Amino acid sequence: MFKSELIIFFHGFESSALTDKFTCIKHKNKFCVSVDYAKDLELVFKIYDKIVESAIHLYDTVILVGHSFGGWFANHYASKYNLKCLLIAPCLNPDFYLKDKISNINEFDFSFNQTAKEAILFIHEKDEILQVSDANFINNENYHKQYFKHAKHRSCYPGEINDAINELLNIPIGLIINDE
Repeated sequence: MFKSELIIFFHGFESSALTDKFTCIKHKNKFCVSVDYAKDLELVFKIYDKIVESAIHLYDTVILVGHSFGGWFANHYASKYNLKCLLIAPCLNPDFYLKDKISNINEFDFSFNQTAKEAILFIHEKDEILQVSDANFINNENYHKQYFKHAKHRSCYPGEINDAINELLNIPIGLIINDE
């Protein structure tokens, strides 16, 4: 019998809950809210904080998953609330990469906190959007890096995403979690 679990997904910049990296997740309890990062970043922090804080009071286990800019948020809240997370091609320096897209981005602290309880990074070898070398500064043993050759920033790895989530949930690889 599984304890109550929730997967919270943070989508990337100019993305939504319709991204294939969220829709491919097989776990029956998953949640993603679509936000517009460029419109009101302060509101995004408030929304995400409320979602994560509520979830940790309602569920026995909460796993955070994020892609690109959402990967930064997943790591941020995993560190803040001592949760496990999966980061898929995370944007580790959003204040650099998004400075021309979010006008007030310099008002926020986007340093990358490396205190997440357990994190798995999916890093693409040749990411056309982000510099893979950014991940080299992460030296915490709790962060497990995986590199994929010939991948693009928007590539989706349904099998690997679900295997990583199951690993974070301590479910043996190969055990199928159905959507029913």
